[in-house]
Amino acid sequence: MGLGLFFGGVIDQWWLAIVVGLYAVGGLATPRDRELEIELREQATHASLLDQLDALLARSKKRLPSEANEKLQAIRAILEALMPKLQGLADAGTVALGSLAIALFAHHLALMTVLVPILIALRLGLWRWAKGPRRAPFAAELLLFALCTAFGAFNDWNTVVRHGVYEYTVPVRFPELSTIPLWMLLFWGLVLRLMLTVASFGRLGATAARRNSVRMGVRLAPHAAIRLGLMLLLLSM
Repeated sequence: MGLGLFFGGVIDQWWLAIVVGLYAVGGLATPRDRELEIELREQATHASLLDQLDALLARSKKRLPSEANEKLQAIRAILEALMPKLQGLADAGTVALGSLAIALFAHHLALMTVLVPILIALRLGLWRWAKGPRRAPFAAELLLFALCTAFGAFNDWNTVVRHGVYEYTVPVRFPELSTIPLWMLLFWGLVLRLMLTVASFGRLGATAARRNSVRMGVRLAPHAAIRLGLMLLLLSM
């Protein structure tokens, strides 16, 4: 309702506070079944789709005939094969939505400042929900996403502020520091994480084993920290 009033031109300067207030009123006014809410929250916490399906299979193994269990196992195998694609769609979808928002609302500073963190939270939530059994822990994904954000933000800052290759013409909070809006620096995390997803896509033919080797003189040394430092050095040049 609040966003509808904003886009309809009814509210303008204080739209964000009004929207948040309307959400708060709606949340307080909605009757809740406390026991049901606690049960659903406990079931959803730290559980991916495959985790929930495994729990269902464990509970129904003795109650269902063997044919039904075999069909459930087949469904699970299909879902496990689809998980990487679902995670890729989460990356591509959030970047696509963010790009569309930039094209339409880049001059609405308050809206973009709220929207980009929502897209980041949505992407991370979808990744966690679709996490397969062979995927990295969620904490590792958070660290990887933070590194993507840091690299992307630094590269953009280096290009705009240090080298002056281009500049942003949209509203910013602190124009005396940079013409880059904070929401854009955060959005680079989504972009770089999508690039990593595309780079690791199996159908691109990248079948060679991944290495963190760095040539040191006449030999190759497996050293991830040195490799990362060299990448940062190239970004800063």
